[in-house]
Amino acid sequence: MTTSAPPIVFSPASRVSSVSAGGQLEQPSDVKSSTRIGTGAPAVRGDSHFAVYRGTKARIEARQTKADGYKPEVYIVPNNAADAPAILAAAKKRVAAVAADWPGVGAEMNGTEIKLILPDALRVGHEAHFAQVTTRFLSYLRDRTKLPAWERPNMIAKYTVTTLGTEMSRDKPVKVAPRIAPK
Repeated sequence: MTTSAPPIVFSPASRVSSVSAGGQLEQPSDVKSSTRIGTGAPAVRGDSHFAVYRGTKARIEARQTKADGYKPEVYIVPNNAADAPAILAAAKKRVAAVAADWPGVGAEMNGTEIKLILPDALRVGHEAHFAQVTTRFLSYLRDRTKLPAWERPNMIAKYTVTTLGTEMSRDKPVKVAPRIAPK
């Protein structure tokens, strides 16, 4: 099932973001995310995912393609090939900083891209991840002091966008969004 609605515009404090109900998100940082629900990878059956986060030196791609056996993977793609060694060094430095909490994570060159290494022991399926998120959310309900400071404005933005999106979706006919994810 793939449906979409016209973009929703959200403007908090002069920053403009837009979201289409089909799962595409565009923010000032030029973030695009595309999720196809119920039309999963042929070899896996389930949801597939492709997201691009663009920065000034590189873009980060979270993708699930045939090349990786439909396994979700994360790549850093330098905008300029000459920057690849510095970006790889920065990625390795960041990975080293979290290695104690996330054993086995790494970063390595994979052609012109940097692949983040995520060991199978740290990967959880959709249902297990949902349980983790629910557990954390319920802990915030029990003790509001545990809620990170950055989470409150994010929640306000998220619920404002979804509320406005629901409201706007009732005013206009549904349009199917074009596929932007690679196969």
